[in-house]
Parts: sequence; C-alpha cells; structure tokens
Amino acid sequence: MSTEKDGKTTRWDKTSVVFQGIAAFAIPVSVVALFVGVYQFKQQQKEATSQALNQQYQATLNNYINDISALTLYHQLSHSPPGSPVGAIAVARTDTAIRNLDGTRKGILIRYLWEADLIRGPRPIVYLYKVNLNGAVFTNAYLYGVNLSTDSLEWAKFHGADLHGADLKWARLNGADLSRADLSCYSGNLPDNEVAGPGQRIKGSLTQEHLKSIDCAELANATLKGADLSGANLTGALYNSKPIVFSGTGKKTLTIMPTRWPPGARGVVSKEAFCVDC
Repeated sequence: MSTEKDGKTTRWDKTSVVFQGIAAFAIPVSVVALFVGVYQFKQQQKEATSQALNQQYQATLNNYINDISALTLYHQLSHSPPGSPVGAIAVARTDTAIRNLDGTRKGILIRYLWEADLIRGPRPIVYLYKVNLNGAVFTNAYLYGVNLSTDSLEWAKFHGADLHGADLKWARLNGADLSRADLSCYSGNLPDNEVAGPGQRIKGSLTQEHLKSIDCAELANATLKGADLSGANLTGALYNSKPIVFSGTGKKTLTIMPTRWPPGARGVVSKEAFCVDC
C-alpha cells in the first residue's frame, strides 16, 4: 500500500516538474512576445505619424500653390508694386506655409515662386526676409537670379544647384551644402573696367548698384560658417571683407557686415570671387 502510494507520489512529482518546466519556458517567451508586440505597435504608430505628417505637408503645399495662383491670376500679384496689399497677403501666406513644411517641400515652394517670377531680382514681389528656410532642399535646382536674402538658410542643401546671380545677402548659410553649386556670373556679365581681377577689390567707390546685380551672385553680409563649398563655382560672386556703410536719408546709415566664410575657405574663395571694398 505504501509502495503504491509512493509510486503515485512519484508520478505526480514528475508531472509537476514537467508543468513547472513548461511554465518556466513559457514566461520568457511571453515576455519576448510582449516586447515584440510593443515594438511593432510603436513602429506602426511611427509610420502612421510620418504618413499623417507627409499628408499634412502636401496639403499645406497644395493649398499654398492654389492660393498664390489665385492671387496671381485674379489679383495681379505678379504686377503689384512693393508694399501693395496683395503682395503683403502673399508674403504672409508664404511665411505661414513654410513654417509648416519639411525641407523637401520648402524647396518645391521656392521653385514654384521662382517659376512664377515672384522672387527674382533686387526687388522681389514676394519678399522672403525672415522667412525660415532652414533645411530647405534645392539639390540640382535651377534658380538663376533668385532672391534668397532671407536670414534663415542654415543647413539648406544647394548641392549642384545653378545659382547664377542669386541674391544671398544677409543670409545665414551656416552648415549649408553648397558643394558643386554654381554662383558664378554668366559670360560677359562681369563688371566692366572696374575689376582688377578675381580675388582683387573692385576699383573705385562701391555703390549700392554693385549689390543689385541680377547676373552676379551676392554674398555680402552672408554667414557661411561650416558650409560645404567644395567644388563650388564662385567666379564673379561679390563678397566683402570689412563692413560697408551706406549713407541714407537724413542721419540714417546702412551697414553691411563682412561675409563670414568657413575656416580655411577664405583663401580658396578669394581667388574666384570679387571682393568689394576690401
């Protein structure tokens, strides 16, 4: 009787050990499955958030293009004088839209304005000063004569871009990628009888007309600390190595601070660009 009871006890113990082993194995498996499930959920949430943001960016860009197109077609935006009400509306909508766009769509918006002839030359219809274009993507873009004299172009990507005659005065281009960008003048558009040669000062007194050229890129007062200028063509680009003071009406003066180059780039750039009032 005792032996039988002992046998039953032994079989029960063995069964208990088996169940304990299964339980011990199942717990870590369950924990791993839980972590995997949480990770997959987070990835799905991340993808959903990214997709929602992309849709929001695209909707913002589409609405902006529709708005500016309406102002151009029905309210003569492209022929409005500086400071006009329709121009002010366009600037406000541009600023608002760009605040809600990623870098790629910022670049698309700017190219749209350029194609519409709204941001070219010294007096653009849509003035971009103070508009945040940090991180904008202009890779391989054609933007001849574009006016980007905003102060926010940090980490913008201009690799391989055609920037003949681009106005980049006052721009903060810290960390920007200007590698292989073309900021040169078109042949025949260099200042006549005033330039001693690339890397030398422009002869005579500097006038504001030197800083209003559509054909030569302007970098006066630009900040390019940390920018990548490898392979950039700066032939004929205008920069300044010391402050330039213009006398305005009354007692008002305008001071243009020196162009700030990346460390070590000054010597290279000065062989290709024109230094004004150096």
